This record gives sequence, C-alpha cells and structure tokens, in this order.
Amino acid sequence: MGESLHEKAFREGISRHIPSVAVDYVINLLHGRGVEVKVVADRKTKTGDFRPGTPYQQHRISLNSSLSEPQFLFIFLHEIAHLVVWENYGRVKPHGNEWKQQFQKYVEDCVALGAFPKELEEPMLKHVRKGYASTASDPDLYRRFLQLSNKSVLFVDELQSGEQFTVGDGRAFQKIGKLRKRIKCYCLNDRKHYLFQPNAEVRRLESEKN
Repeated sequence: MGESLHEKAFREGISRHIPSVAVDYVINLLHGRGVEVKVVADRKTKTGDFRPGTPYQQHRISLNSSLSEPQFLFIFLHEIAHLVVWENYGRVKPHGNEWKQQFQKYVEDCVALGAFPKELEEPMLKHVRKGYASTASDPDLYRRFLQLSNKSVLFVDELQSGEQFTVGDGRAFQKIGKLRKRIKCYCLNDRKHYLFQPNAEVRRLESEKN
C-alpha cells in the first residue's frame, strides 16, 4: 500500500534533517502515534522537547532547526522515547528507568543501522547506558556535537585559574578552580561564588590595556 500525500511530504521534510539510512526507522516510530513534529527556530535553553497531547491537540515534538543530522536524530530519539513512555505508563519520572530503557533501545537500533558517524557511536552508547538526562550534562558528547556544527566555542574548563570571562547574561566571573566535577568561579558583579558545569560556554574577558 502506497504512502499518502501527507506521509510523502513528511518523508521529504524529515529527510532534510536526519541521515537517510534512518528515515524509514523514524517514520515507523511515528506511525499511528498522532504526533506533530515541528522544526523551530533555535532556542537557547533546549534543543528539543515533547509535549503530551490533549483531547483537542496531538502530541508535539519540536526540534531546533540548526542541529546537524546526527544530533537532530539523537534528540528526536530522546523525545520520541518520552512520547512512548507517556503512552505506555502515563505520568512517571521524565527521565526515569522507563525512559532510559526506551531511549537506549532507539539509539542502539540506529547505531546498528549505521545512522551515526563512527566517532559518535561509542560516546552515544556510553551516554544512554549511563542514563544522562540531556546532552548538556554529558561534556564529551556535547563537545562532539559542537565540533560537528563547526561552531567556535570556549568552555570554562579550558580557561586557566584566575582568568576572567563573561556569560550570556553579561555577568563577569573569575575562574577559581575545579571542585569535584564542577568549576568554582567568583562573580565580579555580586561577589558570590558559583559552580559551573565544565562545558559551560563562556567568552574570555580580555584585560584592558593602557
């Protein structure tokens, strides 16, 4: 039985964002689930999300438009796992065991398909087996995705102790040093100490020269 015009349009649209070898797999995951997939302008705080449907509205998955193909697929699998858990279990912990198992299965399936670059396979498998809730909390995978996007980024753990930097909201800090898994920094604005994730993106604050 052939595809409907709607299905063909979706196939053409999703093919622009994910590796071609994974297109059929993704379409099969979505089949019969009543979900709207939207590609949206980039958001600063997230790369994708899932919103459960209502009696008047379909489930919705949204993903940032600038994601590379491997990251788009990876984030999509993260979100479709939320949808399947919602359908099967209702309201449970967002990143609980049910979600971890579902997400791990989808990623392992796509690795087996050869949908991801070889250099990403091991970091991705490590990510799902450790149960990370987001790529932002996994410094290794997060950096590898950034490398694929060709963005020039400076992370706080690349600075030397004593160097000063600014963050997105304009506040200025001085790096103190590593404290367990985080980076302790001193805010020059409110004179308080803060802990940063090692992969926090920053801008080096160049000292003024006379």
